[in-house]
Amino acid sequence: MADAIVTIGKDKLAAMLNGTIRALAKRGLFAKKLDVVLDATDDEATPRYKTDDGREVPHVVREKRPDVRANRHAKKIEVRVWGWKVWVVWEAHAKVPLAIVIDDINAPDNLHAHAALRQAQANIKDYATIRSVALDRGFLDGKLLSAIEADGIRIYIPAKSTMLITREAREIARRAEAEAKRGRTLDGCVFRERHEKVRRGAGKNAREETLTTTLVGVADLPCDWWNEEGSTSKANARSYEPKRLRATVVLRWDGAPREAEKEVVILTTDPSEDPFVAFDAYDDRSLIENGCNREAKEHWFLEHHPKRSEAGVRVHAYFVFLCMALVAGFRADKAKSDEAEHRGQETGITRYRRRLEAQNRDKVAVFIGDHFGIFRSYEFAILVGVTVRDRALAGETAATVLRRFGVDVPDTS
Repeated sequence: MADAIVTIGKDKLAAMLNGTIRALAKRGLFAKKLDVVLDATDDEATPRYKTDDGREVPHVVREKRPDVRANRHAKKIEVRVWGWKVWVVWEAHAKVPLAIVIDDINAPDNLHAHAALRQAQANIKDYATIRSVALDRGFLDGKLLSAIEADGIRIYIPAKSTMLITREAREIARRAEAEAKRGRTLDGCVFRERHEKVRRGAGKNAREETLTTTLVGVADLPCDWWNEEGSTSKANARSYEPKRLRATVVLRWDGAPREAEKEVVILTTDPSEDPFVAFDAYDDRSLIENGCNREAKEHWFLEHHPKRSEAGVRVHAYFVFLCMALVAGFRADKAKSDEAEHRGQETGITRYRRRLEAQNRDKVAVFIGDHFGIFRSYEFAILVGVTVRDRALAGETAATVLRRFGVDVPDTS
């Protein structure tokens, strides 16, 4: 089987997955407006794998912690990682990968991001649309973000700490917080806090804690690299008008200790003034890590390839994400059936049999030698010479019945 499936071509594999997603969309699995997550995950291999064109297995140098279970905080070391990379557009609510792209592990994250989103849009066209996308820092590319925005998709992405826009947003957010403590507001800023109660421990040791998340929404931050050309020398011209973005600065996340250099700054094209809109949208990005990437690797064995080859990696990735989509679709359909059964409706094979019986209740099969025909009961009666009163009044005769079945009968009138 392994020898056979690795011969399936790239186009056939893509058509198989894309067609399945489109069929699920047609079945009504997705909401009309989708908030998706886009990420790229490693599909690791070894240097002994065979590539399609005989070249060396792609590799990249990464910083990773040693596999030491007794010390989860061990210092990261540089290691060489071999293999490929999978771009996934994930719909977290339905738990379905809408589209995937596979390339070398050393390819930059922004290389296939737009293509993956475009494919996802095509797969759900006429049944749903992508409203927004949450991305990680690896996709911070002005050209890419500008192209996604041009497609009418809202964007939520964290800025890097080294960026000027990050430093400006943090400085403004701290001033807005100081003004809020004095009961005042800072122009162009919205200060918000959310308190959530959580229960810790169990039994006699159970206790209730209140976690506070503090945000500041900052409007109209200038960004000179978010455009069709990316970072360009044109930004130095006096006549240059930089793009204006909203930013949500996370001063405190679920009660965690404050660290000025680790305050997350989420850039967004969402027009909402409420900073929690962008915060919650980006927070959903973690769903692809646990619900998709980790699930695919730990429970669907994404990196257990049928063949030690590039073709084996490719075919296995497509089948893994195909099966994840099918299982999600089956579970959603099963949930609807269970709910209908709870209301007393007939579902499953019983409903199908009853519907089939109703559709064929007045039909008969007539066999003559090696031939047979399926007729409605009144048609059979008319053909054997029985007068069916209602049909006779409507002008039905044996000749009209035969003509309906394509028999050339001369007009005897």
